[in-house]
Amino acid sequence: MPESKPPNAKSDSPYRLREYFLSAPEVSLFHLLHKMAGERYVICPKVALTDIFTIVRPNENVHFYNKIFRKHVDFLLCDPKTLKPAIAIEIVKPVARSETRASDQFMEELFSGEGVPLVHVPLGEKYEVSDLVNLFTIAVMKTKDSKRNHLELLGD
Repeated sequence: MPESKPPNAKSDSPYRLREYFLSAPEVSLFHLLHKMAGERYVICPKVALTDIFTIVRPNENVHFYNKIFRKHVDFLLCDPKTLKPAIAIEIVKPVARSETRASDQFMEELFSGEGVPLVHVPLGEKYEVSDLVNLFTIAVMKTKDSKRNHLELLGD
């Protein structure tokens, strides 16, 4: 079956507009986040980690750049005035409680190290406000604890 092309598409172009920018779970979560956040945050979908973080001395630290290259968070809530990242959200496939993915641990340390809570939302088709509030609370508390421990290590 030949691919259908929009009427204004160039016949020789290999590019096509995606039918859907966000998956069904992402759309569902986006709408609920919008409802919850109101005017308090700007919701940015699919933000690359390289747009959020910068690497100190990139020529010397290529290994660290490679760890964040081609990775993204599903949503980034930003301050509406400054667009400073406030909360990152990642939709994750469920794993056993005793199991932690190395990539999840890396992301957790990356964000909490910079004082930005990372909320892990289990993959689903429908989300409840109360569940999200609990997940946000957990993420904020983890980040505060991480910052407090970091300051204690520095002797502050």
